[in-house]
Amino acid sequence: MLGGAGWAAKSSADAAATQQALVAKQHAAVVKAENEAQAKAAKVTGERALRKAQVPGIEASIKAMAVKDVSGGVLVGPVLNSTCTAIGGGSTSALDAASTVFSCFVGTKKNADGSENGYDFNATMDWSTGEYTYGLGKPNS
Repeated sequence: MLGGAGWAAKSSADAAATQQALVAKQHAAVVKAENEAQAKAAKVTGERALRKAQVPGIEASIKAMAVKDVSGGVLVGPVLNSTCTAIGGGSTSALDAASTVFSCFVGTKKNADGSENGYDFNATMDWSTGEYTYGLGKPNS
């Protein structure tokens, strides 16, 4: 009788240990999946921030080009500001886009109603190389 009770206790202990190992394995899988999801989200957030951070550089390059064009008599100044808005290939948040086309505006005169007059420029950012091109005129449709 005692041998049977000892075997039953050991069998019960083995079953509990197996159950605990299974629960621990499942918990580890859940934690791993959560960590991978958080890492992926952080990477996406970082890539979007990196893309967004490129826009001021594009705007500065266009403003410098406009200043040069005013100095060369191509445009009438003064150059007040430059702004760019993503219009093609998705926004800077569209990570599946290989490139983004920007419509840019260089303000040269503030009007009494708060609007501005100025010139249209365009830029295209190639996200795979991190390089962009830009020029005078509206972007090609």
